[in-house]
Amino acid sequence: MNQMNLASNSIIEFQQHLRNTGYSESSILSFSTTLKRFTKWLYKEAIEIHKVNYGDVINYIKRLQKRQLSQRTIQGTVKTIHRFYAFLIYSKKFKKHNPAEKIKIHGINRKKTLDVLSNTELQKIYQDYSGSGITFLRNKCLLSLIIFQGIGTSELIKLKVSNLDLENGLMVVPKRKRHNKRILNLSEEQVTLF
Repeated sequence: MNQMNLASNSIIEFQQHLRNTGYSESSILSFSTTLKRFTKWLYKEAIEIHKVNYGDVINYIKRLQKRQLSQRTIQGTVKTIHRFYAFLIYSKKFKKHNPAEKIKIHGINRKKTLDVLSNTELQKIYQDYSGSGITFLRNKCLLSLIIFQGIGTSELIKLKVSNLDLENGLMVVPKRKRHNKRILNLSEEQVTLF
């Protein structure tokens, strides 16, 4: 089996592994495109996919930098290569240490964190929320889940009445692409409110 076929087969197995672990098709396509570029470079450099080392990955990064790709793109490439070799090691198809293990890309602007509200401020928002009628009750229930359980809006959209177990004071947040199913406790006040 030639080197390109070996690389292609490894990428196909990696794609299946990603599907089995719940990655979206768009993420799998992105990872595959990145790996195909990397394996094509390996082929041109006459480096076997199962003999790649730290220096090879560094040389590939230097090539990407010469092409003036953004640091964020290069960081994504390194993470993909790292994931790929972690899979190969796990499936016993690569016997060395992960060649992208200790590579960090510097100069990336990090997201700034917003000011976080204190527990007292959150309690005040909840207590001061007022109104009447069914819409008020619904909104107060949702607000309580956001403040006390840390439920995100994307999770709120997916919730159903069947996710509530009021007898035991529990709520089940269903599994999503990148999050496991969670079982959360509800306060007595929330149980009464629901």
